[in-house]
Amino acid sequence: MQKNEKLAFAVGLSVGVAAISLLGLIVLGVLYLKNNQVELVRNELDSEKIVKVDDRAGDGLISVERIDLHEERVAGVWVRGNTEALVSITEYSDIQCPYCAKHHETLKQVMEEYPNQVKWEYKHFPLDSLHPYARKAAEAAECAGEQEDFWHYIDTLYANQKSLNADIFEKVAIKIGLNVDQFNACIDSGRYSEKVAADLSEGQERGVRGTPGNFVNGEELKGAVPFSQMKAAVDKALN
Repeated sequence: MQKNEKLAFAVGLSVGVAAISLLGLIVLGVLYLKNNQVELVRNELDSEKIVKVDDRAGDGLISVERIDLHEERVAGVWVRGNTEALVSITEYSDIQCPYCAKHHETLKQVMEEYPNQVKWEYKHFPLDSLHPYARKAAEAAECAGEQEDFWHYIDTLYANQKSLNADIFEKVAIKIGLNVDQFNACIDSGRYSEKVAADLSEGQERGVRGTPGNFVNGEELKGAVPFSQMKAAVDKALN
């Protein structure tokens, strides 16, 4: 009798261990499948992100969508937004400056937030000693402006800033659909060199020493400030 009880106990113990092991294998299998599904979804999301961010054509340049805002040259200065807006942001910028590229996106966000209340005035401040292509980029943008495409041109230049060199100006002109012969003739003429120099001189007279330099309704705001700080300055000017 005692022997049978021991045998029954041993059998029961073996069955219990086997059941626990089987349950463990099932749990591990479920976790494995779940992790694979999560990784698959993550990979799919990453792939979508790459397609959206790195939208490249055969020219090797990043494409930039046009912004649906009023754009106009007012007294020789390119303005984006409502020219009668209560708040004016005047920016002195260098197209080859990395901080300016970051700040450019911040100001685009400001314009999205305040499409009718803010106007963005863009002025050139090329730092020649640091950025050898900045002055030519500024002149190229003004030449694009002759074909009413100043803002889309500089948006595209900033997006491709890491590829900035002597050959990129014509490539961007082609990419955004400018008349290339007219654009190149403008570049070769150098007719906007004085305009760029005048912007630089004006910025220096206003105390700008680095880029980007900003004035919100005449009040200076130095550097590539975050959106929250720029928004606070705009809200202050509106109140």
